[in-house]
Amino acid sequence: MSYLELVHLFKSYGSVMAVQDVNLQIPAGEFISLLGPSGCGKTTILRMIAGFEKTTGGSILLEGQDITHIPANRRDMGMVFQSYSLFPHMTAGQNIAFGLRVKRLSHGQQRIRVHEMLELVGLSGMGDRYPHQMSGGQQQRVALARALAISPRLLLLDEPLSALDAKVRLQLRNEIRRIQQQLDITTLFVTHDQEEALSISDRVVVMSQGRIDQAGTPEEIYLTPSTAFTASFIGAMNQIPGVWEGEQVRVSAHPNTQIPDEFLRTQTMEISNGTNVLVLVRPESITVLRPEDSIPADYNLLSGLVTSRIFLGSVVRLSVLVGEFYLNVDVPTAQAEQFTSGQVVQLGFPADQCRVLAIAPAAPQSALPHKQVRSVV
Repeated sequence: MSYLELVHLFKSYGSVMAVQDVNLQIPAGEFISLLGPSGCGKTTILRMIAGFEKTTGGSILLEGQDITHIPANRRDMGMVFQSYSLFPHMTAGQNIAFGLRVKRLSHGQQRIRVHEMLELVGLSGMGDRYPHQMSGGQQQRVALARALAISPRLLLLDEPLSALDAKVRLQLRNEIRRIQQQLDITTLFVTHDQEEALSISDRVVVMSQGRIDQAGTPEEIYLTPSTAFTASFIGAMNQIPGVWEGEQVRVSAHPNTQIPDEFLRTQTMEISNGTNVLVLVRPESITVLRPEDSIPADYNLLSGLVTSRIFLGSVVRLSVLVGEFYLNVDVPTAQAEQFTSGQVVQLGFPADQCRVLAIAPAAPQSALPHKQVRSVV
């Protein structure tokens, strides 16, 4: 039995449908990230689970109990907000103790629990400080400690790191994961940052326009996206439109040009011949070689012209013009200096690195679109 279950969940605001038929099962102790762009419905789902928003339709089950219409203060959940939401007139210790006072624990029990929570989040000895005397990262640790102090049945995190600088954000996200695993608490984490979601989650739920686009482990989401949206939203992805023909994809040139069709070998797929498809290839899966270099026989091979270089730290991203379209290619920085703008290069990538998605029936030959690649960053 799932610990938390969302069943045909809907939420509308007037004529605007914010959440549309969301179904999700979450086992006990799992760390789930709801990932997606602004307005995709992820925070609305979290607020419905917490009881801060009423559902328009569907059910929310926790440990088999229907809590859809139970008030928020009776759901026994801990929530951490983006804006910390600490009481400014209370010390860190008093903020952490707030929920314990509501539960009518004795002063001695409160004191022990506050000490435990401060130690858990790495703020031992800072219980007497007020929020204005603490950094943003420290304030968010207090907010996390306050949410955990009541031993909630569920921990809900609504973009808790987005207001912090990059270094603190990295440190705190790792701390959140450590604490979650130490306490074995079922956790939902809302974020628009794919790196956050992929690095700390057991599973990632990609949201788009109020629906679940794809759910899976970080590895599944990154390596085998099942939709064009997930492929474009998670990492950088080259998307090559073509037509499925047997064991390969025909990438057709515009009929008014002399550029010949290209054929790409891909993984074996159960797709009908003549189906329009997208071939998805990650920039890091493409090898860049000089024209005189040899390339494995089982690689797809394209020739192109380097048009730009972008330094990204450990890699340099090359934009390569191939016929009438561009491909983004990531090259280790130590090797990138041999490839300059205006240079002709070969691009090779193996069939097993090509992910193919069927998109629509093939158009008539005369109506084939202009040959292009959408490279999504």
